[in-house]
Amino acid sequence: MKKYYFTFVLVLTISILFAQHTGQQAIFNATSNSYIDYGKGINLSGYNNKLSNGTAMTITMWVKWGKKTAAGVGEWANLFTLADTAISGDNGVFWVQHNQTNTKFEFALNTQTSGRQYIQSNTNPVDGVWYHIACVYDASLSTKNMKLYINGILEAYNDAKGNITIFGSKSKLNVGRWPNPTNNYRFFDGMIDEISVWSKPLSTADIVSIMNNPESVTGRNYNAAKLIGYYNFDTGTPLDLSSSGNNGTNAGGVTFTNSGSLPVELINFDVTLNNGKSLIQWSTATETNNNFFTVERSFDGVTAETIAVVNGSGNSNVIVNYNQIDQDTPTGIVYYRIKQTDFDGTTETFAWKAVNTSSAQTSLLKVYPNPSNGILNVSMTGISSAQTTLNIFDITGRQVMSQQFESKDFFTTTLDLSSMIPAGLYYVEVINDSQRLIEKIILK
Repeated sequence: MKKYYFTFVLVLTISILFAQHTGQQAIFNATSNSYIDYGKGINLSGYNNKLSNGTAMTITMWVKWGKKTAAGVGEWANLFTLADTAISGDNGVFWVQHNQTNTKFEFALNTQTSGRQYIQSNTNPVDGVWYHIACVYDASLSTKNMKLYINGILEAYNDAKGNITIFGSKSKLNVGRWPNPTNNYRFFDGMIDEISVWSKPLSTADIVSIMNNPESVTGRNYNAAKLIGYYNFDTGTPLDLSSSGNNGTNAGGVTFTNSGSLPVELINFDVTLNNGKSLIQWSTATETNNNFFTVERSFDGVTAETIAVVNGSGNSNVIVNYNQIDQDTPTGIVYYRIKQTDFDGTTETFAWKAVNTSSAQTSLLKVYPNPSNGILNVSMTGISSAQTTLNIFDITGRQVMSQQFESKDFFTTTLDLSSMIPAGLYYVEVINDSQRLIEKIILK
């Protein structure tokens, strides 16, 4: 059957936004004094009286590697850890770190019943890319109660049991290294931002919200219930903005950078359709030694191809607007991103955004309930084809499910995804010979 396409615009905003680029970030260089010390866990208000012997916790943060091969970087490079300073660093409470080869993110937790348990991501972090990490424990669940989210997607889980271990007198809370001297403190080289610590399990929806806008979850005064630690480094110090007031100490080697001192402060990035062509637009508030931008295109949000190179403004303290038209705009869902390059060759890669360039939105698509616990109802009216395909994609554009259904004027189905797809943010696509509609959903 011949396919007829009508033009409409449906812009999908991938949830990896630029929250981590606002304010300031802490920079670690894997040297002996490049870490933040928050002190002994038993002395930390909020931590000791709410996490020690507690039943639930959540840690969220943004992380970006500088160089995995930098001098001083250790195995199991540590990000945020409350561990023993003597005997063994595997004695302690929690570890947000990497695996031995620094090719996966790892969340480890010590509980009174299960001992030390850990889970690792599927994501292999690469240099120069921001990742959002969320680690959750909920003892009230009998299974899948220890979870690791990367960029809002549940990538790993475990069945730990019992209350969180009681804090020991030798456990210290460090950022940027292990508190124990074994393995050369397992130093990290890169940036860390927006650390939050909770004495409750955040939901998938909360994790997606805090990833996009921390204040939507923490509150504008960082006074949300059961928030026991919050560090965004915007003051250029390891200040705790929560009511716990556990301020840290810079060992001397941590520096802080303001987003305005980054090579580019990106304040806008959008993709729309203009006369059938994708129009990529972005704006910068400041630029420092900015040589050029590379505009990249992808069909899966993973594999990229260059479609244009746009000269930067070098150094600028005023808003500069840029745009680029994709003259060979494909039909369907297309992902775009920009990569910025300094005069010295340093690059900064920003997140994908997507545009759907096909089909007229003449029918009505309903996906409910949303958020969903895994039981999902999908209906679509105004169908003019005999067969409809339903696809589900994660936020990276990877297809996680596909089914075909017979249909005429009306299509409806109920899906049980509770045992098929991990919790996280997804896109439901319903497509046939003349139509393509998409809805964003959250599975919790």
